[in-house]
Amino acid sequence: VVVPIGVGGAISGVYCAMTVGIKKYVKLKNLKISFVGVNLQDLNSCYGDAIKVKNVGEHNSEYINHFVSKRIVIDDFDMKKGIDFVKRDMGVKVEGASAGTLKPILDGIIIPSEKNAVVCILSGGNVLF
Repeated sequence: VVVPIGVGGAISGVYCAMTVGIKKYVKLKNLKISFVGVNLQDLNSCYGDAIKVKNVGEHNSEYINHFVSKRIVIDDFDMKKGIDFVKRDMGVKVEGASAGTLKPILDGIIIPSEKNAVVCILSGGNVLF
């Protein structure tokens, strides 16, 4: 599961929902979930408003470090590439930080397969472009 990391609320919430949720389904009890966070490289970003923070929130930092297996740094190019991909292939708009979750897929860092599904959290259709 690839989630943007700003102050940490979204990725913490997704982690809680996924881990608590799968416990309710017997068929999913052996499911292994890895969490990848995307962080903004430059706070002067044009697209990354949702994650333009210097530090993860005080209460979320240690918690996130416990379950995030990998962090990927994104920049404006990565976010624009993701925005364009979603608009072209799905016909919808998403905000930059969430479009940045597509970087590992679009750049071949993470390769989805039949046994290894990848979920990229996409949100925020209230964009001007």
